[in-house]
Amino acid sequence: MLDPVFINGMKELFSYSRILNISGEAGSGKTNLLHLVAELLNNDESCIWVQANELFPYNRLKQIYNYQKSSKILDLIFLLPKNRPIQSYEEQHSVIQNLTNHNTMLPPETKIIVIDNISHHLRFEVGSLRTEVAKVKTIQNQFYEEQLLPLISLCNRNFINLILIHEITYDPTINDTRNYFYKLYDRINSITIVLRSQMNTQKKKMEISYSDSQKIFSYTIEHKGLHIG
Repeated sequence: MLDPVFINGMKELFSYSRILNISGEAGSGKTNLLHLVAELLNNDESCIWVQANELFPYNRLKQIYNYQKSSKILDLIFLLPKNRPIQSYEEQHSVIQNLTNHNTMLPPETKIIVIDNISHHLRFEVGSLRTEVAKVKTIQNQFYEEQLLPLISLCNRNFINLILIHEITYDPTINDTRNYFYKLYDRINSITIVLRSQMNTQKKKMEISYSDSQKIFSYTIEHKGLHIG
């Protein structure tokens, strides 16, 4: 169980912005934040989980919660696609278009949409065009206008929280890592969680930012999920 202070703090932040960006290197605990999704859902609310690159972490869910609780959580989560991750940039575009279409019937009481990993296929789409700056910018802008903005509009219209999980890249301007295509996401008024490993210790660092405010938590990854403190 996550610390109630942390959960209540996240609920308060979602009252300011419906968008949460989560980034961190492999092993930093991004998957364990499905814990956060489970704690934010009430009994009659549901979540749409888009398997944009990673399969939904069934095994981790079953480690964190007992059978009864994990089964109840799974009943509240609707996977897109159902049995596999998205295979290409074009398929992701189609999935998000269908999801955000005004005629699409969302699951009852949808309160959260998770996309894991939002920019994976975009990274490969522009990967071969690094020297063609104009084409890269065009694709990135299309991604922003045709995928991100419709998602944000859908969530604002229906009072849904949007959680975007990211891979990371090195940013030489700050001598640190950031999520891929951070300049795209910097356009959005969002909450940001950055998960960082620390040298020579099992403790890791969670940086939660919104606007000009930042809060830092220490945490460890345990069998039953994240332990903050």
